[in-house]
Amino acid sequence: MIIQGFERNERFFFIGIGGISMSALAELLCVNGYFVAGFDDNDGECVAKLKKNGLPVFIKKVSERVCEELSSSSVVVYTDAISVNHPLYQMSIETGKIMLSRAELLGRICQGFPYSIGISGSHGKTTCTAMTARALSAVNAKFTAHIGGMDGALGNFYGLGEEFFVTECCEYKKNLLKIPCEAVVVLNIDLDHMECYKNEEELISVFREFCKKAKRVFVCADDEKCLSLGNYVTFGIKNQFSDYRAVNIKEVGQSYQFTVQEYGKDLCKIRLKAKGLCNVYNALASFAVVRSYGFSEREIVKGLEEFSGV
Repeated sequence: MIIQGFERNERFFFIGIGGISMSALAELLCVNGYFVAGFDDNDGECVAKLKKNGLPVFIKKVSERVCEELSSSSVVVYTDAISVNHPLYQMSIETGKIMLSRAELLGRICQGFPYSIGISGSHGKTTCTAMTARALSAVNAKFTAHIGGMDGALGNFYGLGEEFFVTECCEYKKNLLKIPCEAVVVLNIDLDHMECYKNEEELISVFREFCKKAKRVFVCADDEKCLSLGNYVTFGIKNQFSDYRAVNIKEVGQSYQFTVQEYGKDLCKIRLKAKGLCNVYNALASFAVVRSYGFSEREIVKGLEEFSGV
């Protein structure tokens, strides 16, 4: 996979490399032949994993070695959590580095895959992304997954295929508009991250624009704000007109089993390990988007049933 605009052997420096999402991106670049180094104010498991894989990662102190690594890099990737007053951010600007936010890098990565799947919504993105990755694994698709949490089997990054790419797309600071995907899912729209928006309509308009850029769009039929985005494929429980609907829902412990209806016809049954009714919605969304590529419902169900949470 070639990242749009950059040849292999390009050197990247990550400011804030220790987060789950950023460390996954760092791994993705390394697997694809790019050089990566980084800095974080905090240590942790993700940093330990990167170091174990041989990446130069520096913690807390902006040392001479850190400055040398930054100077030798041509591209700097940073998180939204990094202040523009951070010394490494300032140094990057002053030395004319190519600056990419996390979302901008994700957008370039998406364009390197024939099929990119972006999971959006105010809640459930990480879980639904991991579920979709499990479904793609079960159908033997050649895929790469960038997950904002730790899946029990896949971790936060899985990268053995160049056909499908699945990631989560957050509405914070309108970041999802920087991540053009071939297929998008909108799980729900709540009044979240409103410090970034003037009002509810502006928030909804950003989701609407996100959907318009995609070839395949899947929205929750039980969420009026999602339905207002346009005439797209729907999934839901309460809305009887959902294209993909969960019916005959039964609670088993804290998990659920249900029948999937596809355009009004019973198709298959799913028994989830993941707890909570919210995961029925997440599973339906994952099922619908993976199914749209022509994969067998039996294999998709197998992947969803193996998933237990992030």
